[in-house]
Amino acid sequence: MEYVNINSVKRSNKTVLLTIWILDLFLILGYIVEYLKGSKSLSYVLTFIILVTIPLVISTIMYFLKVHKVYLFFVKILRVTQQLPKI
Repeated sequence: MEYVNINSVKRSNKTVLLTIWILDLFLILGYIVEYLKGSKSLSYVLTFIILVTIPLVISTIMYFLKVHKVYLFFVKILRVTQQLPKI
């Protein structure tokens, strides 16, 4: 097994979490602007905000509670599959 520097893992996790927060805030603001322009309905925007916020809040809680490893992996998978385009 390869030795992993814990400090670099913590720094990487913090950077990824901050990046996800920034991206999600831009997405949410973009959908709010679309609602204000009239191209999206309120229910659509609220559903989107809920679907984006749930994994974000779960990963943030897990990060601060130091729950790493397997569970955080599943939250990240949920996060990635949310953004895949529908075919």
